[in-house]
Amino acid sequence: MSRRTQGSMLWAVVKKVADPTKFELMKVGCPLDHKPGTDSKEKIENTCLEEEYNKTYLEGGGLSDTGTATFGLNADPSNASHSRLYDMIDSGESATFIQGWPGKKRGTVKHIVPVVDEDTGEITLSNQRSWTKYTGYVESFPLDFDANTIVKTTVTIQRQSKVDWVRETAEPVPPVGP
Repeated sequence: MSRRTQGSMLWAVVKKVADPTKFELMKVGCPLDHKPGTDSKEKIENTCLEEEYNKTYLEGGGLSDTGTATFGLNADPSNASHSRLYDMIDSGESATFIQGWPGKKRGTVKHIVPVVDEDTGEITLSNQRSWTKYTGYVESFPLDFDANTIVKTTVTIQRQSKVDWVRETAEPVPPVGP
């Protein structure tokens, strides 16, 4: 069954500004889109000199070259996550980016968020929601000023890992409480 995109959420696991030995989950405010990107695998050529028409390559290829991820934002200087992402350009800090997929039905997984160990940065993802996860650093946060619109940006993340697709294996349980 296809899954709509509305209802997706995006977070980053970052070091706390006040105490860089600790980690926290930062929700990215109002992303407009998210493209985790693709990896390319290096080709290792093994063509014999006697071959006259086609190159041949080692089966399985070589090392993977991680790609870039992007997500769009309506840049908001009062949004703490936007400011933090912008500041991460200069710091070079890496983060783990996590996209929580929407549920099969609207509103069924909104309460299911990643859990982060403050001391180790270890991430626990519920099996009641699908996730996309990767590590990278903010490469750019260009501010676009066009006529008769709002300030926008497309944040570029240089990925340092492949994109993991963690698929849900259980039905979501509604939240407990009022």
